[in-house]
Formats: sequence, C-alpha cells, structure tokens
Amino acid sequence: WAAWVMEVTLSTSVRWSMMFLSLAGSVVVSADQLKLAYDNRGDELFYWKFAIVIYEIIAFTLYGSFFLLGRFGLVGSISEQCLYAYTDATVKVFQGALIAMLRSREDLGMIRGWWLAALSATKDLEYLISRA
Repeated sequence: WAAWVMEVTLSTSVRWSMMFLSLAGSVVVSADQLKLAYDNRGDELFYWKFAIVIYEIIAFTLYGSFFLLGRFGLVGSISEQCLYAYTDATVKVFQGALIAMLRSREDLGMIRGWWLAALSATKDLEYLISRA
C-alpha cells in the first residue's frame, strides 16, 4: 500500500516517506525469506531452494531499481516497460523451471520411499510364507 500511496499523493514529503517505507519493507521481507530458507539447510535440495530465494531477491531488487530509474527520469517509460517485461518473462520461465524440477525430484524421492517400503513388505511376506 505504501507504493500505491507514493504514486497517488501530491505531497513530496509523503512520496519520499512512502518510497523509503516500501524499500525498507522489501529489505525486511528479503531478510525474513533468507532466514526461513537457511533454517531448512538440512533439506536434501537446500542449495537449489536457497538459490531460488537468492534469484527472487535479485529479481525484486531489479524491479525496484527499474522503478527508481523511471521515477528519477534516468530511463524513459518505454525502456522501463521493456525492462519490466524482460524481467517478468525470465523470472516466470526460470523460476517455473526450477520449481518444476524441485517438485519432480521430491516426488521421485517419495515414490522411491514407497517402493522401498513395498520391497521390504514383499520380503517380509515371502519370509512368512516360506516359514508357514
């Protein structure tokens, strides 16, 4: 909401205050995501998941940078929109591919666990039948 207020207000002091509040919020959220990710460092796929968080933080930092470049008149509106579009496309494709890879890897691990449990049950059943 702070970014919205920043865009619609006529007051320069409110605009600057809301911009710094938005940036501070972004830093706090990024730090929280890093801590949550780091707390799960025992996970088999930790490095891949942590890499996604780092990539997301970099992408959101780029969004903020594009926004500030546009607001300070350092790039034109068409260039700003092109930067947003490029970042949107790459974030969606890259993160989508990584998340799909991670999910399939986790699913395969779960299926392997089921297979090992079924194999163990089969051996137990065969042993019981042979002793009967």
